[in-house]
Amino acid sequence: HGFFLQHGALLMEFDPVRTCAVVLPHRDREEQARRLRDAVTSVGEQAGRPVDEETLCRALWKGFEQVLGIRFEEGKLTPEEEELKRELMTKKYGRESWTKEGEKAWISGL
Repeated sequence: HGFFLQHGALLMEFDPVRTCAVVLPHRDREEQARRLRDAVTSVGEQAGRPVDEETLCRALWKGFEQVLGIRFEEGKLTPEEEELKRELMTKKYGRESWTKEGEKAWISGL
């Protein structure tokens, strides 16, 4: 259909100790932090320096254009896309249950 969807997360920075404190409050945090440190990376870690959001967005824009052989054009969302955005932010991504439990919590709330 001529569309591209990236589904996932790009971590700008990553602190395994802090992540374990939030996600695994009752487990062996030191061991889990070590495992996360070995398994997870971030944009800043790979770049060898902090990378701000604007720099990352420009790099992704340019990289996709080069790899896909296309030129992006800035534009605005359609009214339907704006409505969908508002609905998703209100009913899904803006809820603490989505952050903590993901899709399962959202589906059970329908």
